[in-house]
Amino acid sequence: MVLNSFALVIKETKHAALLMALPSQIVSHDGYEQAGHEVPVLNDTALAMQRPDLVWRARRRFLDGTVSYWDGSKLYSPWDGRPAHFNRAD
Repeated sequence: MVLNSFALVIKETKHAALLMALPSQIVSHDGYEQAGHEVPVLNDTALAMQRPDLVWRARRRFLDGTVSYWDGSKLYSPWDGRPAHFNRAD
């Protein structure tokens, strides 16, 4: 399976960051929403997710000019602005 999780960096220091979950929106799919492409929702819907249970701490890493965030179970990297592939039926 190929799954995506989107988050917004609320605050960061040299070694840590606070992330907030963002909902995703499917922009294209196979007809059954099992595979396709999705993007993070960056409108008022995202503001409604600004709740303490949807904000968490992650370790920040900067290596070879690239930043990443590890929360213990998921690795986050900056979104490139293009729809991200997902496949729930893989």
